[in-house]
Amino acid sequence: MKRNSTHAQPLSDLAITTLELMASRPDGYPSGELQSALEGHADRRTIRRALSELETCGFAKSDGATKGRVWKALSPTPGGRRPSVNEAIALLTLRHLAYRHLPASVVGALEADFIAAAHVLDEHPTASNLAAARLWLDKTARLHAGYPLVAPAIKDELFQIVGHALYNDESLDITYRTSRESAPKQYRALPHALIEKGPLWYLIVKNKRRTAEGSMFSLRMDRIIDARPAGIDLTRDRTFNLDAYIRKDKSMEFFAGKPVQLVLRVNEMIDAKRIEHAFRSLHLSDDQTIVEEDGGFLLVATVVPSVPLTNLLLEKSTTVEIVAPPDMREGMIAHLKRALSRYEHGSAPVENLDTTGPH
Repeated sequence: MKRNSTHAQPLSDLAITTLELMASRPDGYPSGELQSALEGHADRRTIRRALSELETCGFAKSDGATKGRVWKALSPTPGGRRPSVNEAIALLTLRHLAYRHLPASVVGALEADFIAAAHVLDEHPTASNLAAARLWLDKTARLHAGYPLVAPAIKDELFQIVGHALYNDESLDITYRTSRESAPKQYRALPHALIEKGPLWYLIVKNKRRTAEGSMFSLRMDRIIDARPAGIDLTRDRTFNLDAYIRKDKSMEFFAGKPVQLVLRVNEMIDAKRIEHAFRSLHLSDDQTIVEEDGGFLLVATVVPSVPLTNLLLEKSTTVEIVAPPDMREGMIAHLKRALSRYEHGSAPVENLDTTGPH
């Protein structure tokens, strides 16, 4: 789809045709001749509305009285046709679900298309053929698994700076601080990937000091205090593969170990009722197998031990028991004993709780 990146408001097809004709005469197009040239497209009243539209939107201006009026194009022809209903749905869904996955330059180039798409769907509120299209945007959503945590705030400007550097393989001077650090750290880093994981965003970077051998590390976007463009400095690792980084190397699993064969005993009896467990349909690995048992099943899968896996098994610990390997079983027992001890010994009383402080 062609785009108009200069003006946000979309133009009608007739206005675009008029502007293209007007631009063919840089010194000005007499109003009478212009209307005569457009008679095959619309009646004179509609043509006058198109001219008014161009003037209102800042694409053209007129000089002179009615009979001697001359029109001049002020901006390049946007060339942006009106999106179809299907294109409008696709554009608005893209904006809704993947806005931050696009580089700023692409978002900027699409802004006029987003506006045009919204205009198409809102143009005729009573049109039956548009009703289903408008409702579609309220029929799909993307949710993260588990309790809906409130994501930390990240400024749009940071996404724009990071997206530009990532798109153009440019380095960034990054100021970064975790909650445990009293003073921020400085990095000259080259972004290699941007990952959305649950409510958090991670920037995968390469840095001279920390990655002398070419390995990557992740920075949480909400912990970046400042990021400034540093131009072309560091060289992108051409061997880096995002899919392998995530799925093969398990680099986003944090403290990942070597693959092991995990055996779980899963209980599906709750309050004397059989309830299908999530692990029947949500597999832990591609090679997962299930052996049926009374009241549940044994699950066997090749997994990579990690913090997220431990957290998942803790979450499911009332219905899932680790049978093997022994070290993972012992680790889970230790976790559960620590949790139980907090409740067995009672909690210290909370007095004069101040909830007005920073959140």
